[in-house]
Amino acid sequence: MANEKTPLREPIQLKKKKLPFPYGLFPVSLRPYAELMRLHRPSGTIMIFWPYAFGATMAAYQTGFPVKQYWAELGKFLIAAFFVRSAGCTINDIADREFDAGVERTKSRPLASGRVTVFAAYVFCVLQWICAIFVFLPYNSTTMIAAILQCIPMSTAYPYMKRITYWPQAWLGLTMSMGIFIGWAAIAETPNWLLLGSFMLGFVAWTLHFGTQLLRSP
Repeated sequence: MANEKTPLREPIQLKKKKLPFPYGLFPVSLRPYAELMRLHRPSGTIMIFWPYAFGATMAAYQTGFPVKQYWAELGKFLIAAFFVRSAGCTINDIADREFDAGVERTKSRPLASGRVTVFAAYVFCVLQWICAIFVFLPYNSTTMIAAILQCIPMSTAYPYMKRITYWPQAWLGLTMSMGIFIGWAAIAETPNWLLLGSFMLGFVAWTLHFGTQLLRSP
């Protein structure tokens, strides 16, 4: 096995182009890591956040959860969503680096272009996992276990699902819908399986539809 501390190939000479916001705010040495996190596309963080918020809102309504504390919980979930999504993008780029290097649209990505080594990307991914899990430390064990499951094995499996099935979006939907359960468990602790299962199944269907439409769009 090649030494992962060295780039996969000589760095690709990229044409200079205007950097999307906010990459220009970062030092050159840190910019590739910001790109791994897809900071120019915050919509991914929002898509991870909404299931957390939805589950927490349903649980708060049923239990009479204090409003001020509810808003504080949503803030924590937004932070967690940011790191869960960013780690997912990083692991996706690690898995797809060889494919990305041969595609015009993706060959300039940090790993595909050799600006970040595989070893450094793994370390960076682990740091993001730690940050995400740290947010859930104050919660009950059910919430913590579900968060770890979503953040690490389920998110890590997604890019490899694209190699073994034509339905990778179904796995992505299941991974994202775990946020509904996590949000509920953090507030109410005792799950309402019928309610949660129905909404999680609906979210998987929505993700399938949304992902299919993206693939069909020109």
